[in-house]
Amino acid sequence: MPTPRQIERRQRVLRISRELFAQQGYQETTLDQIAKQAHIGKGIIYRYFGNKEDLLVAVFADSVEKIQTAGKAYPPLVDGDPGARIRYILENYLRQIEEQRETFSFFGKILLGLPATPWGQRLRQDFISRYLEIVLRRKNDLHETMQAGHATPMDPEKLLFLILGAVHGTICWWIYRGCPPGLIAETEPLTQFVLHGMLTPEGKALTKVQPRPVKPRK
Repeated sequence: MPTPRQIERRQRVLRISRELFAQQGYQETTLDQIAKQAHIGKGIIYRYFGNKEDLLVAVFADSVEKIQTAGKAYPPLVDGDPGARIRYILENYLRQIEEQRETFSFFGKILLGLPATPWGQRLRQDFISRYLEIVLRRKNDLHETMQAGHATPMDPEKLLFLILGAVHGTICWWIYRGCPPGLIAETEPLTQFVLHGMLTPEGKALTKVQPRPVKPRK
């Protein structure tokens, strides 16, 4: 079990790495720079993280973990309104991203720019695996919402992916625009999309597209 000193030292390496990666870029940042600013030997970084690529993935996972931890402090249902809780969770998530916009702008560009080589594919898979490991913990929250009769019954994992698709689309759009101030202002349109879908009430009334009956599996 790691000692308090080891935990503090590991967190220090992650914090300094996150700052240098965001400021200088991945290629330009060296383990020697990180070790010097963290006041440790470079061998300790190898002991904790293996290599520079693994350190990059660990920094990403730590950033996502911090957002998930902050997001757990959501309030109970407000006046029996489950939508209020969803709005709060989405707002808190976007606020965390915006407050760390240098970090997530960097990671967004890294993921979008990875080459279609074995190295790039492996690194992308490492990012995705660590991310899913963290965010899929929230599917139990969705399961409880369904059990309470507040959400459409379906596989909670599937519903979580559908919500994440809307959230990530908003964040990717924001990164594409250069991460301008104001991401948190997208909370309301994102909430309405998650709760009510794409069409307005008028659009729903006009559409001729009807839900297809689900065929039973053989």
